Parts: sequence; C-alpha cells; structure tokens
Amino acid sequence: MSRKKEYDFDGLFTDLKIFGKFQIRESLALMSTCLVASFVLLQIIFLGYTPDHQCKDLSVEQLSIYNVTSYDDISYEKCHINIFRGLKNITDELSCINGHNYSANKDISFVIEWNLVCDKEGLAELTQSLFTAGQGAGALIFTAFADKIGRKPVHVGCTFFLVLCASGSALSPNIWVFAALRVLSGAFQQGSAIPGYTMILEMFSADKRTLISCILGVWWSICVMILALVAYVMRHSEWRWLCAVLGLPGIVCVFEFWYLRESIRWLFAKGKIVEAERIVKRAAKLNGVDFEAAWTKCLKSNESAMEMHQLGEQSKELIDKNGTNPEDEAEVHPKETALGLLTMMKYSTTRNITLVVMFAWLITSVTYFGLYLTSSSLSGDRHLNYFLIASMELPSSFVQYKLLMLFGRKKAIIILIAASAVTLLAVAVLKSVGDSDAINTATVVLSLLGMVGISGAFGGLWLYTPEIYPTTLRTAGMGVASATARIGSMISPYTRMLAARVVWGPGLVFGAGCFIASSLLLTLPETHNKQLPQNLDEMLSFKRERGKGEDGKKRKNINSKNKEEI
Repeated sequence: MSRKKEYDFDGLFTDLKIFGKFQIRESLALMSTCLVASFVLLQIIFLGYTPDHQCKDLSVEQLSIYNVTSYDDISYEKCHINIFRGLKNITDELSCINGHNYSANKDISFVIEWNLVCDKEGLAELTQSLFTAGQGAGALIFTAFADKIGRKPVHVGCTFFLVLCASGSALSPNIWVFAALRVLSGAFQQGSAIPGYTMILEMFSADKRTLISCILGVWWSICVMILALVAYVMRHSEWRWLCAVLGLPGIVCVFEFWYLRESIRWLFAKGKIVEAERIVKRAAKLNGVDFEAAWTKCLKSNESAMEMHQLGEQSKELIDKNGTNPEDEAEVHPKETALGLLTMMKYSTTRNITLVVMFAWLITSVTYFGLYLTSSSLSGDRHLNYFLIASMELPSSFVQYKLLMLFGRKKAIIILIAASAVTLLAVAVLKSVGDSDAINTATVVLSLLGMVGISGAFGGLWLYTPEIYPTTLRTAGMGVASATARIGSMISPYTRMLAARVVWGPGLVFGAGCFIASSLLLTLPETHNKQLPQNLDEMLSFKRERGKGEDGKKRKNINSKNKEEI
C-alpha cells in the first residue's frame, strides 16, 4: 500500500513570505487577464443595446395600394402599423414592411444593424445564453485539461484563443456567425479564468484565501467598471470597433507565456519535483529568503516527501543524459473516490443540502446578471447606470468580508440575500406605482443596494459551497453548483425582454427568488471555523450539530445497514 503524500505547502509559502515579490508579480500577471474575461462576459449590454424604435412610414405609393384615404388615421407602432378606417370604423394592421426607425445611430448596436426586433426579438439575448452555454462546456473541458497538463498552458492558450474569438466577432457578417463565436468565447473565457483564479489561490496559505478572494472581488469590480468607461468613450463609434477593442486586453497572454510560472502545488501533485524546486528557488531569490531552509522544511513534512525529492535528484541525472523525465511516467497521485451526484441525491440530508445550494446559486446568478443586463432599462443614461451598478461591487466586497468575519458563512450569505430581496421587491412596488422623477431616482438607488447584497452573496457562496461538502464530494458539489449558476445566467438575458413588457417584472422575480433562497438557507449548517469534512459521515454530522448540538453520541457510519434511515 502506498503511503499518502502530504506536503506542508502553507508552511512553504509562509516561509517564502506570504506577500513576496514572486507572489505579487505572478498574481498581477494573472489578474491582468480579468479585463478581457469581464469585457466579453458583459459586452452584450452595449453591443446588443436595443433603442426605442417604430415602423418606418409608408410611401405615397403604398398608401395608394392600401387604399388609405383622408378619412383614415395611421398609427406607427413598434412592430406594426395600425390603419383606422374612419368610414368603416375598423382597424387594419400591417407589419413594418419598410423596416424600422431607431432612436439611436445604426452603427452603435448589432441589434440595429441586423434589425433584431419584433419577430426577431430575443436573438440578441440568445447570443448571451449561448455564451453561457459555452462557459459551461469550457468549465467542464478546460478544467479537466488544467488538472492533467497544467494550469499555465491551459490559461495562456485559452486566453490567446479568447482574444481571437472576441475580437474576431467584430467581423461577423450576420447574427449566426456572431452567435457561434460567442459560444467559443464563452468556452475560452472559462478556460482562461478558472485556471488563472486557481493559480492565484494556490500561491497563498489557507488563512489568507478569504482575504485574497475579496481582493480578487475588488479587482473584478474595477474591471467591469472599466468596461463602462471604454463603452462611454466609444459611444459614437461603430459597434464592430468596440467589439474589437474589448478583446485586445487579452494580448497580455503573450507576456504570460514567457513570464508566468506553473503552479507549485500542481507540480507537486504530479510529482514534478525538479521543476517545482526550480520555481521555488526563483521565488526564494525574488523574495530574499533562504531557499534551502524553506525547501528542506517542506520536504521533511513526511518520509514520502523525502522519497519524492530523492526521485527528483535522480531525475536530474536522467534528464541530462537523454532528456526524458521519469516523473512524467510515474503515477504519483493516488486515485480519489468520487461519489458524485448520485450519492448527493441518495440520502435525505445530502439531497436537501444539495437542492438548497442549487436553488441559492440559481437565484443568485439570475439576479446578479439580471441587474447588469437590465441596467439600460433604468431611467437615465445607460452608460452611467451600468457604471453605478458595477461600482456597487466595490463596497459589496468589503461588506461581504466584514460580515463573513463577524457572523460566519451562512448568516452572512442570508443577510446579504435577504437585504437584496427587500430592496428589489421595493423596486417592483415603486415601478408599479408610477413613473415620476422621484420614483425613478428611488428605483435606481434601490437597485444599486440590491446589487451590493447579491454580489456579496455570490462571493459568499463560492466560499461556503466547497466547505459544506466532503472531499469525496467537493468537486461534484461545486460542479453541480456551477452548472446551476450557468442555467441562471442563461435565463437572465431574457429579463431584458420582461422589463420591456412589464417594468416591475424583473424586480418581482429577483426579490421573490432572493426571499425564498434566504429562507431555505436557514436549514443549512454553519461551516465557519470548522475543519473541511473529509468524508460523508463528517458532512452528515453537520446536521446533528445544527439540530441537536454536541450530544457526544457517535454517528452511525454511512456504510452501515441503517444508512437508508439518514
């Protein structure tokens, strides 16, 4: 039986200085790609803007063809032309046979250029839903590749192809080519973002990850705010130029190819000790610490680690002789048990937890992206409204961090979602009352407060969900949560269509969903300051501690004959 290989990674990164030059440089390089990731995610708000429109007037010849006389009245609506026959007291309805007049310049949106209104309404939203579908596929495919061949090659490669697809979308001759490129952009966006995010977290010890996660949240909010500034500066430019420019920040991947280093944790997991040693030596030099002391301390965490180091020393000689690394041929990572979705749904406790988590992710995703996508329907300038919505992610990151420290995971998330529910339901009530300047101002302010709550809740769920599942179910649990969030973000674009028909509709949907989610989360256990559960028994013990307290009784093993009773 092979011995379990454990390494003191947290101790290693502490010895290397937690916020040393190496970690800062690597993190800044990875964070720079957040610009293109955020731009391609939310660019539909500006590229797919739908202005006010109405049918073009009938020509004199057409008036004659349709026998329009001086006794008839013509009304040009958004999607049809009404001809009221005065003598017959009837109304004839025509389609917009001459096209549409728009309240904005034809070049600022592909919706205008390709006339995606009326019978083609929803195609702009479809491109965003397809982008989200691409994200789901990319999250599944590229994360598997990142675990197999390394974080860096997947991150850099996907960022490069993201630039090609995002900027290349500007050359789309029609909506279908554009939609196809959006699918690919979504896949490559996840292939760039997830390994990059993972590489940053893997450079820091466990006690710093909450802080690092909040810092990344702040940077994300800055990125989405920059999108508003770029779109505003180019507000009179053709949408194709804006599309091309929004993909360009990803060109930083060329720099990353030469500069970025592979994740040290991944190298250890794959047994690539020689390469890991080389990177740690570089980090120690940049941070001004003693390499030998830090490296030896990490390897002495157990006997297996020393054996791996000896293998690494032998590898150097063989690499020098024939260029082949025996570490690449060795199976150094033991297979883990993956119980999967079937197990999560088999037992009542795990099933209830999973269903609540799925609903919370669904509603949070719908509300979060829905607030962004419906920002143009708020009163006032659409660029300013989007900027204000995006700017709320800054205070949200600080509020989230403070609440997590004060109340723990579950209570903080419930407070944030409940606050969002109250403000967004208030938006729905106010919009149903009237359309005065005071009401419009109040709805904008309440929408901003709702964004503070839902953005913080989203970040909290990213921390809470992996903590509630045991090691054998953690990846599956996050996979289910991520898939559910993708469904929510695929639905969210259509809230723009709902807002165009029922102005108070999105607020009601968002608010009611958040209220239900916050109520259901009350049934889940707290995970703050608790060890991550290693197996299903430990996960099930959360319920006992929540419901009965510490009763000192030993819980039955999940594999016993009485497991069906759980």
